[in-house]
Amino acid sequence: MDINSENKSISNEPVAETTESVLSRNRKLHNCHAGERCFIIATGPSLSNQNLKLLKGEICIGLSNSFKHEDYGYIKPKYHCWAAYHRPETDEGWQIIMKNLAEASVDAGLFFAAADYDRNYGREHFKGRALHFLDYRGAWDEALENGLDLTMPVPPIQSGTIITLFIALYMGFKRIYLLGCDTNYMLSLSNNKRETKGHFFDAAPGVIQGFDLEEQCLCIGKLCHQYKMVHHIAKQRSVEIYNATDGGLLDVFPRVDYESLFNENKDTGATVVDAIDTNSMRGGNLDLQKKALNLSMQAMELLKDNKAEQALAFAEQAKKLGVEVSRMHYIRGLCLSSIGRYENAVEAFKSELAINPGHEGALKNANFLMEKLKTLKQGFATKEDIYNNILRLPCYTWYDMFK
Repeated sequence: MDINSENKSISNEPVAETTESVLSRNRKLHNCHAGERCFIIATGPSLSNQNLKLLKGEICIGLSNSFKHEDYGYIKPKYHCWAAYHRPETDEGWQIIMKNLAEASVDAGLFFAAADYDRNYGREHFKGRALHFLDYRGAWDEALENGLDLTMPVPPIQSGTIITLFIALYMGFKRIYLLGCDTNYMLSLSNNKRETKGHFFDAAPGVIQGFDLEEQCLCIGKLCHQYKMVHHIAKQRSVEIYNATDGGLLDVFPRVDYESLFNENKDTGATVVDAIDTNSMRGGNLDLQKKALNLSMQAMELLKDNKAEQALAFAEQAKKLGVEVSRMHYIRGLCLSSIGRYENAVEAFKSELAINPGHEGALKNANFLMEKLKTLKQGFATKEDIYNNILRLPCYTWYDMFK
């Protein structure tokens, strides 16, 4: 079928004759943001707890229904990505959603599945818009060996967040931050059904039937595995991916405090100590407190570079100085959490709250880890055992659920 054909196919399979020319348009995106940073905005419920207005002026990639967020129009994401059409969606319902997306995203570049070319290309609501399409019939082995090329088929995906990571990596971003990637939906699985929860917005009432618990666990395991493979691809390109989500279960990427990303003194020549609120230094040995703060900030920088063990060494040095400085214990807690020492991390966050009761990050991380520890102590196998067993089983994708 020619790409200009009037035949509006509803097939979920891309047509080989049209795919090459459609994908070739993605070539101009390659490394178009080399060296920059971006924020990927998913749809997890944690978005309700974070101040997205801080993203004004940042390069953002919206995902799926993130356009429903009250601050979406304020921050104006530069790009927006939508997963492939799949049942139980209908063509009529799809076009309603697409019209709403077009109105909310204004002039953002849009990404869809190549299988949905006929559904979206040439539609009145997308008139004059930059539309890009991805073909999900590639292989992970090839991507791991040769990297990602959006002018060619890319690996099949388990979640829309994987798509946005593909896009960000291809565009050459140096640092990628995830928001709203709670990955908490497995907590709502029960009795052969999945409750329609897990987003910052109100989903339709009721449940989606036919979700076998084993199938759901397989999907979650495969998603985690795909996150790890994307992380590997990113490391090959010296690209850093951080999870700036407020809580959630996703632990593949190092955590970073969201609001701390907007407190950098870039061009003033200020020292690390000058860039931080020094009210907590009043009283005691000021020199030691400054040293502790500098050590803590060095730890934070190492943590951002995925060097958790080295970061912890600096954080522990700061603690051994015997002084109290705001954020010192919080940063140490992040280091401990990143290497799986959750109980020690909880104690560090509690120490932060003892001297800084209003620190929301310490409070939320402490509560999250305490819940995680409670779950681990209920007799489940280790994360590694569960993960390895899942990978031995056949793969189901979320498309398969509706067949």
